[in-house]
Amino acid sequence: MCVVGSLKELAAWLGELINPYDPLLKLISYIIGPGFAAVAFVWNRIDRRKLAAQADELGVRKEEIRQAREALNGSRQDIDKAQGELLRKGAEVEKLRNDLHSITEGSQELWKLRPGKPFPEYLTWHRDPAGAKLITFGNLKGGVGKTTLAANFAAYLSHTRNKPVLLVDLDYQGSLSNMLMLANEKEEVESRVDYLFDETADLATIDRAAEHLAPKLSRAWLVPANYTFAQLENRLLLRWLLQEDGGVDVRFRLAHALLRREVRRKYAAIIFDMPPRMTLGSLNALVASHYFVVPTVLDKLSVEAVGQFLT
Repeated sequence: MCVVGSLKELAAWLGELINPYDPLLKLISYIIGPGFAAVAFVWNRIDRRKLAAQADELGVRKEEIRQAREALNGSRQDIDKAQGELLRKGAEVEKLRNDLHSITEGSQELWKLRPGKPFPEYLTWHRDPAGAKLITFGNLKGGVGKTTLAANFAAYLSHTRNKPVLLVDLDYQGSLSNMLMLANEKEEVESRVDYLFDETADLATIDRAAEHLAPKLSRAWLVPANYTFAQLENRLLLRWLLQEDGGVDVRFRLAHALLRREVRRKYAAIIFDMPPRMTLGSLNALVASHYFVVPTVLDKLSVEAVGQFLT
């Protein structure tokens, strides 16, 4: 057994063991050497191709990432621009709404800017003696009992006289709607009075808009209102101010829907509960009605409001 003490001794030992001039060893090296070289060459080419393919793939991915970043930056810019435009439009709409509120609240002379244009059948329909009477309960002063009287008069006609009656809530606060829907344990519904201001509204429209108040009032129907009605009034008023209200004059929309022969023959009375403001809905009720009930209480402010309403 040979003990190798160091690397030098190991190298010397291998040199003595293998004779580089051995003919057999030379022959083997001549045969194996080129094979190893060929294998190394092919392996090197394969590695280079793989590296090239990987480099190409990496380049494609980098380009995709770059394009995605550009698209993301562009989308962010578009979103920021759209949000800015939305905020600007929202501010304009709010300003316009405030302006319209100031106009409608502050002046009853607004509607005198342009003369009314009744539709051709207005007088004939309004004077039909066999149809229901349209009655407005209104005053420009709140808290005088308009809504309570309107509801009780409808209840009298329905329950005591067994007459069919239609109530139309024209106050976007929906006091009449809330009162009657609560009394009948019904869910709150959308502002269906909006339907009646479409210039194509007819009996089918009214039937769709009316909520039957059974079982408490089996012969009564309600067209309810809520806050979206104010938005409709503002839109119609704006179109009227800009003279873009082609067709039926916005002041005659309720008359056009409710004075029809087939509508008036269906009910004994049609009752309007108007708000304490001269809104578009209020004006429509006054134009369509045959009678006006102006409740008041015996105090100075309420009595003064009666005079303003009647003039």
